[in-house]
Amino acid sequence: MGGRLIRGLFFWVRVLALLIALAWALWLSLGAIMEWPASDPVAADAVIVLGEDPGHRYSRGKELLLAGHADTLVLILPLPHVLQDATSHLPDVTIHIDRSAVSTWTEAQVMRRWMAANGVRHVLVVSDPQHMLRVSYSWWSVFRSSGLRYTLVAAPQAYWSAWRWWENEAVAINVGMELLKLVYYVGRYRFGLGE
Repeated sequence: MGGRLIRGLFFWVRVLALLIALAWALWLSLGAIMEWPASDPVAADAVIVLGEDPGHRYSRGKELLLAGHADTLVLILPLPHVLQDATSHLPDVTIHIDRSAVSTWTEAQVMRRWMAANGVRHVLVVSDPQHMLRVSYSWWSVFRSSGLRYTLVAAPQAYWSAWRWWENEAVAINVGMELLKLVYYVGRYRFGLGE
C-alpha cells in the first residue's frame, strides 16, 4: 500500500514538473509565437498599413512600396504626419485612406470589401510583430473562402525582441494586452460570446 502511494505521488510530481516546464517554455517563446504569422514581403497589388500607427508601420510600408512590392498604399486611420509624408514622398503611388475601421477585426472586413470592389487580389498587411497573431486570426476568419490573398509583414520596433520581450515593460504590457485581445476575439467572433 505504501509503495503504491509513493509511486502515485512520484507520478503526480513528474506531471507537475512537466506542466511547469511547458508553461515556462510557452512563456519564453510567447513573443516568437505572437510574431510567427509574419512573412517576408512578396509582390502584391497593395500595401495596407493598419491603424493606430505612430509612424513605424508606415515607414515599413513605405519601404515596401519604394522597393517595388506594390504601387498602391492603403492607410487606415492615418495620423496627419503620416498622411503628409505619404502624399509628399510617394508621388507614383495610389493612396487610399480608410477612416471607418475601428478594430483589427473591422480592418479585415473593410479591406476585404475594398479589395473585392477594386479588383485587388493580393495585399501586404503591415503591423507590429506582437500584433501578428491577432491580425492573422482576424484576417483568416474574414478572408477564408474569398479567393483574396494577404501576406502579413511585421514593422520593426526599436524595443521588440521575440525571445526577450519581457525585458521591456512597455513591450511586455503590449504582449499581455494582445494575448487578452486574441482570447476576446476568439470568444466573440468564433463562439459568439459577449455579443
